[in-house]
Amino acid sequence: MWPLLPLACVVNNWIEVRSDAAKICTSQRRPVPHRADSIGPWLDNIAFLSWLGSLTTWTLVYFFRGDHVTDLNQTMMLYLLITILVVERSYWIVDRFVGKWSQKIKTAGELTLMKEEYRLRRTMSIDLDTQKHEQVHLTGTSIVQSPLLEQMHVTDLELRRIVDDAKDLLTSGLKAEK
Repeated sequence: MWPLLPLACVVNNWIEVRSDAAKICTSQRRPVPHRADSIGPWLDNIAFLSWLGSLTTWTLVYFFRGDHVTDLNQTMMLYLLITILVVERSYWIVDRFVGKWSQKIKTAGELTLMKEEYRLRRTMSIDLDTQKHEQVHLTGTSIVQSPLLEQMHVTDLELRRIVDDAKDLLTSGLKAEK
């Protein structure tokens, strides 16, 4: 009887998955996709489940560490609590260590994006500096000190953002024309 039980479970699960797929395809609409940066709130749930799994695994290892199941007495309960405490603290230490080191490692895409942003900022700062110098030489006032921008209370950072947005629009328009 026992050797046939896994086979029965596989057949049951296969039938259940196929019937659920047929129900979903025929009786429900496709959900509207929403863009998300990450899995967000689920990260806390996954962290909790991994913590709980580490405690459960080591508890089961402690209970069934021999060929026989041991009886529960005070000494064994004390050792079990010590085991749980050690496993929990070691899990916390490993989690923090891996978290700190994984933040320092950048992916290839992140490195490429950082390089492009640096290049763009560098060219924008050079362009803004040359524009300021040209404006000072032509009119005697700089871009940031012009009366119109002073009325609008535009700072140098906001001006750079405006110029960045304008350049992005221009470059996207040029790419679309090609």
